[in-house]
Amino acid sequence: MMKKYLKKAFWVLLLSGLFAGSAVWTGLRSENEKKAGRLVFANAIQKFHELALINIETPSLKVSLALEDNLWRVREADNYFADYALINRLFDNIRSAAYTGKTKEITDSENGLTTRIILSGKDGNLLNNVAFVSKNREYYIKSTDNKASFISAGFQFPTTLASWVKQPILAVEPGRILSVAVGDGEAVRPETGLPFSVKTAQRTKEIRLDGLFNSLRYVPAEKVLSVQNFDETRYSENKTLTLTTYDGLITGLNTFKNGENYFLKITLSATNLPTTETSDYIKNNAFLYDGWYFQISPIIGSKLFNFALE
Repeated sequence: MMKKYLKKAFWVLLLSGLFAGSAVWTGLRSENEKKAGRLVFANAIQKFHELALINIETPSLKVSLALEDNLWRVREADNYFADYALINRLFDNIRSAAYTGKTKEITDSENGLTTRIILSGKDGNLLNNVAFVSKNREYYIKSTDNKASFISAGFQFPTTLASWVKQPILAVEPGRILSVAVGDGEAVRPETGLPFSVKTAQRTKEIRLDGLFNSLRYVPAEKVLSVQNFDETRYSENKTLTLTTYDGLITGLNTFKNGENYFLKITLSATNLPTTETSDYIKNNAFLYDGWYFQISPIIGSKLFNFALE
């Protein structure tokens, strides 16, 4: 009889141990994976309509993006407008960044690779403050015990301030250009595909403008200054070049030179009979140029400044 009870007790203890071990394992597993799928910027996502300031600190750059009049601006770039595509990609990553449930040990060398994103509301209220390490396209958030939780993300930040602003500042399509004027001269072509011609007192001569157009296909800004922070009197040398398109858009390019520094002032206007598309373009884009000066590379700057109809 005693053997019978001992045998039953043995099986009870054995099963209890198995259940207990299973419970411990389940507890440990859920502790490691409880964050899986949780959004990293959950609070900011819930209050996305309040988002008004983004501070980003990477190992190479600090930048502040502020929402003003429904447009994002780069404070360190004299409050010029941020690149639309960059902002959209940033928002996509903020919305989708989530914990994967995986963890790893973090080394001292990785501490220097930290990026911090601080999201604040319109009244300055903190929405999220997240620091993470980015290495070899892997992203993980450090904890106090020298461990890190992996997150699914695709953050890729520019390493220069100029890359945060809307680029390029100018992109000329040569086939659209009807005329190019500089000084008292003007090169005109009756229709696209034909060579430009310049009238002089003696004759009319053909002229090639490939070099100029190649320089203007993509013009990035290296630095942006507002009219309040640019003193034209410091740039005694300047030159204006005017491009007119077949659809009536007039783009004025005023190049300011001081040594090897070149700044470009761009103005948009229209001919007497512009197309509807041209009028809309000026209406929607003039704010990108009015009151702004753009530092451009010496290569493009010298090409504009030294351009002549020869």
